[in-house]
Order: sequence, then C-alpha cells, then structure tokens
Amino acid sequence: MMLALRRERPALFRPGPDGMARPVRRFLRDERGAALVEFAFAGPILITTLMVIIEVALLIFLNLMVESGVREAARFGLTGAQKDGFSREEYIVRIINERTMGLLEITEDNVQVKVYDSFDDIRRAEPFVDVNINGTYDPGEPFTDTNGNGVYDGDPGIPGAGDAGDIVLYQVTAEWTIFSGFLAGLLGDSGLFTISASVVVRNEPWEVGV
Repeated sequence: MMLALRRERPALFRPGPDGMARPVRRFLRDERGAALVEFAFAGPILITTLMVIIEVALLIFLNLMVESGVREAARFGLTGAQKDGFSREEYIVRIINERTMGLLEITEDNVQVKVYDSFDDIRRAEPFVDVNINGTYDPGEPFTDTNGNGVYDGDPGIPGAGDAGDIVLYQVTAEWTIFSGFLAGLLGDSGLFTISASVVVRNEPWEVGV
C-alpha cells in the first residue's frame, strides 16, 4: 500500500479562509507611515503656500510703512524746521528710515523731494516746440525753461524741500528682493518688487530763519 505524502506549505504562504495569505492581508491593513507618505506629496505645496502668504503680508506691511514714513517726513518738511547736524533733506531721509524699521535701506537716491510752482505742474513736462512733429522733445528744439536750470526737463520740479508756501512733492521708491520663486514670477522684475509712495503738500508760512 502506498502512502500519499502531504507537503506542508510554509506559514508565510499559507492561505487563510478567503484564500489570501495572512501577511498580505496584514500589509494591506497596516496604515503605519501613511501620514508620512501623504506629507511627502502635500508638504512642498503647503510650505510654498505658507511662504507666499508670509511674503505677501510682509510686502503689504512694508508698503504701509513707506507710506507712513513719507507722510511723517512731509509733516516735518512743511514746517521748515531744522535739526542740528542735519539738512532738511537729510533728516527727511532719516525719518523714512526710522519708519521702515531697517527693513528697507533708504538713501537719498531713493527719495525725491521737489518744489513746483503749482499743483498742475507736478510731473508735467516743460512746454516745447515740436519742430519735427514726432511727439517727443529732441535736442535743439525750443522749450520753456520752467525751473530755470538751463536744460529741458520732463519734470520741472526743483530739488529741495522748498521755502514757505511752496508746493513740494515727496516721493520714495525702493526695491525688495522677493524670496519666494513662485511670487517672484508673478510680481517681481528679476526677483525685485518695487515699493513706492508719494505725497504732495504746501509748506506752512514760516518766518525767515525758522
């Protein structure tokens, strides 16, 4: 009589009641590490979005600080007051720097303070005779030298904080380096975002020597 030998399958591949190996079922039910995998997909998007939100908020804050600085500088300038050791223009720049709390480096190159004869003259080019009728001023064409500097100016404003009763434009333009590559592509010019603010005032009538 021959005996049939029954070969036992290794436990690793022993099917369960539903025909699926137990280790495979345990693997499919095991959710350990799922959060890490999900974060690997969602994390970069979340971090990028957070960086963009923070930088947009910072840009808004900086713009408000620059506007505040220009207004405060204009309040100082229109009184004709002087600070020891500073010219009026130098102290105006100092005020704006203090308002921006060192986040932006404001120099005299970033600040324009100009005097105009009237509000209508602000940023209006000096009148000229367009001899060749091309719509722009060309050297040699006759023009009215509004500010008396001997050259044609597209802006007739005279640099300076002006005297009593003068109309003065205060303007600040600065650049901020954008850190977020995504935001730089939307708002920046070569990774730089321009922040500017301006205000026009008429100086108070003060006595000479104030």
